[in-house]
Amino acid sequence: HRGVDFPRTLPAGAETPCDGRWLCKPLRGSGGHGVRWLTAGEPVPAGCVGQEFAEGAPASLLFAATNRRPICYGVTRQLV
Repeated sequence: HRGVDFPRTLPAGAETPCDGRWLCKPLRGSGGHGVRWLTAGEPVPAGCVGQEFAEGAPASLLFAATNRRPICYGVTRQLV
């Protein structure tokens, strides 16, 4: 509703849809550690979120949200 595009995301316990390719991402992870593929129909494990895979350059954004606006602290691109 804010006009920001991001991959579809599923909470823990949700069943992985049959369309698309899905990743299991730990809530307490960073740098890609612990990320794995989910299969269609597999529930998202506790402590994780399911996120639809998006083609493109691997990148991330670090920000803090205040009651007035988000503040961007850094943008990274993974070199592999």
